[in-house]
Amino acid sequence: MRIEIGAPAILPLAFARMKRDDRLRAVMLGVALKHPPVHLVAEKHQELLIYGPRAHIARQVAGSYLQRTGFALNAEIQIENVIPSLVGYGSDPILALTVAQALSWVNEGGFEDTADLARQTDLRPADALAYWGFARGGMLLVEMEAERGEMPILLRRHELKHKDKEAWAFVFFFPRLPDGTPETLENERQEGLLKAMVHLPETTGTMINELLWPALEQDDITAFGNGLMAVRKLNEEARQQVKASPEASEETEQLYSVFQEGGAVAWGQSLTGSGFFALVRGATASQKIRANLLRVIGHRRGQFSATITDNEGARYVIREEGIHDQDYRPIRTREG
Repeated sequence: MRIEIGAPAILPLAFARMKRDDRLRAVMLGVALKHPPVHLVAEKHQELLIYGPRAHIARQVAGSYLQRTGFALNAEIQIENVIPSLVGYGSDPILALTVAQALSWVNEGGFEDTADLARQTDLRPADALAYWGFARGGMLLVEMEAERGEMPILLRRHELKHKDKEAWAFVFFFPRLPDGTPETLENERQEGLLKAMVHLPETTGTMINELLWPALEQDDITAFGNGLMAVRKLNEEARQQVKASPEASEETEQLYSVFQEGGAVAWGQSLTGSGFFALVRGATASQKIRANLLRVIGHRRGQFSATITDNEGARYVIREEGIHDQDYRPIRTREG
């Protein structure tokens, strides 16, 4: 018997300060995406075996998780797909939650309790977007502060559901990173965001509540894009205050020109990594941007693709057969 688990990527779009309970609080706006996902398969085994992409990180997670819970080293985990590291799409926390869920299931624990999985993997409040993306999916607005041992609360959530020709599509570009790029890149970017929070005006929270969220609910992608770019401009100014802003390059400007010419309503770099995104309406515009990226940027300089919102969060299927069997008969599923 095995469990198959899939979980979405998470793209942070903007951070802000918002007044709640007579206090300014740090919040983050982001979206769960169908691609690139984490996908793994696990079953009970006489020892701990973990293999596949980013297996070294999964082993570290497993060692810590098993030590905290007292569960046995009795699982075989085959990682079939992961979110690339360092791109700012939540690779580490999403992988940690997925591995922990697999280990909990193998040990007959409470594998559906996402809050417990987060506690046992020591997720930080700064990982709130990844946590809620795993738990719920969708467009998310979350707090970034919480009591010790708890995860920040979900403030707002919206599902983007359209046919392909009307979908809010996210085109992404992951540049090839030079040798020697530190493995701490995402953590450093995240720490820079937290330091920059004090330099954000309260208007950033107001803009999310009064401009961006109504645009979401009214399916007005142009208004949403305009509002997002305005908030991200204030984000950039705040990061510059603490010298946490990535250096601009000629390639970056070239990339943004392709996005704009292709009809993107918003674009930029992930706030926590090296990846870039563009938001467009519909499959046709998405295909046009990717064709232009291929012509102008080329495959050798990085990877590009497109995706849409994941509105489910992590999901699993439990099957009678083991990892190495060929038959596929689900006996229990959780879709979203």
